[in-house]
Amino acid sequence: MITFKYSIFAKMIYRYANIPATIILVIHLISSLFMMSESIYFIFPLVINLIVLILLNKFYLKSYSRFPFKIEVDNEKMICSDYFMSKKEVIVSHSDIHKIYGGMFSGNSARPLYIVDGKNNEIVGIHTHIKNFNKLLTITLSNIDQQLYQGLLKKMTDMGAEYKQKRKRKKDKKKSG
Repeated sequence: MITFKYSIFAKMIYRYANIPATIILVIHLISSLFMMSESIYFIFPLVINLIVLILLNKFYLKSYSRFPFKIEVDNEKMICSDYFMSKKEVIVSHSDIHKIYGGMFSGNSARPLYIVDGKNNEIVGIHTHIKNFNKLLTITLSNIDQQLYQGLLKKMTDMGAEYKQKRKRKKDKKKSG
């Protein structure tokens, strides 16, 4: 079994960064609320802060239940543990992986990668900041169902061709303009 973990800095960000951000946004929200008595225009920062506050905490609540901070992998299964404030342990057999999406498969490698266990209805999220992310992905992809692997490979090839076409159009536009 090979163990993959996040660095201390990444772990702190993914677990606790919402706390100071929430405090700052709540203070700004309250000040906007009080300033509305001065001018109705303070409703705009109030609404924007409220939306950001909701989206930020929604993201963190979702990540607390889906993103393990310790992943152990071999050729048969993936054992996910060290969830935030939970002793939960999720075991995903490579043969049960139904879908992989997000991350590089969505065209944006900064987004997290999601692995869906179709048999147990579990979703495991992996941020690209985990140590040796590429090795983890390689082990996972080399052990999943061949049909799923071929579908992911085709998707990546199509995205690469689309990207090349966009670059070519941009160059042609630059030359003509």
